[in-house]
Amino acid sequence: MMVNDMKQRLIIILVIGLIVIAGGAAFFYRSYRQSRAVSFPSTARSGITVSQPNIPPPQFEEDPPNTSQDAPAPSGQPLLDSDNDGLPDVIEKDFGTNPANPDTDGDGFKDGDEVRNGYNPRGPGKL
Repeated sequence: MMVNDMKQRLIIILVIGLIVIAGGAAFFYRSYRQSRAVSFPSTARSGITVSQPNIPPPQFEEDPPNTSQDAPAPSGQPLLDSDNDGLPDVIEKDFGTNPANPDTDGDGFKDGDEVRNGYNPRGPGKL
C-alpha cells in the first residue's frame, strides 16, 4: 500500500508543479508583451503641434488647357462652345480642332473628352 500512496503523492506534486510553472510562464509572458508595447506620447498633453510639410505641387512642362465648358471669359461670361463638345471655341483654336464639329477626327469621342483624358482630338494617339 505504501508504494501506491507514494505514487499518488508524486503525481499530485508533479501536477501542482506543472500548474505553478504554467502560471509563472503566463505571468512573465504577459509582462514581457506589455513592456514591448510601443506607446506614442499624446501631442495634446505635450504642447507639440503637428503640421503637414509644405510640399510644393508637382511642376509639369506644360499646364493642360482649361477645357471647362463653363470657364468664365474675361468679361465674366462663359466661353462659347459652338459644337457643345466640352471644349470652348477659343481652346479649339489652340488644338487646331473644328469648333463646329464635336468630333474633329471622327473617332466617336468628343474633342473635349479626348483632351481631358490626354488624347489627341485631331487623330490617333496621346497629346
